[in-house]
Amino acid sequence: MLVYAAAGKQDDPAKHEIAAKLVLDGQFAISAQVLGEFYGVVRYNQNEMLNMSEAQNWIHRLAPFCKLDVNAELVSSAMFIKERFKIQFWDAALIAASERLDLKTLYSEDLSHGQKYGSVTVINPFKAN
Repeated sequence: MLVYAAAGKQDDPAKHEIAAKLVLDGQFAISAQVLGEFYGVVRYNQNEMLNMSEAQNWIHRLAPFCKLDVNAELVSSAMFIKERFKIQFWDAALIAASERLDLKTLYSEDLSHGQKYGSVTVINPFKAN
């Protein structure tokens, strides 16, 4: 979602608008994993969506929302979630971070819309209702 907010205006204006509204609302928290994945996508995919300065500005803008570091305890929780729900490890780590932050909603287009993973429900903000 953050990638669409930062770099999706030209490629997918509809997703950009939805993501930008969620980011501007400022009612979210992220883990350090999210910052790293964001940077990796916007700088090191085939198109380099953002230049270095733009990427740094976005990381700086998102940093106050980074409320959780990745540590051994989070990895252990993610391992359990991965096995329980048969999902990818890094997706499980996002769910584990959401639980740790006591967030009830995880915005993602990579996991099943409406699926409840423990105390966290995944919402795909781009899915038509």
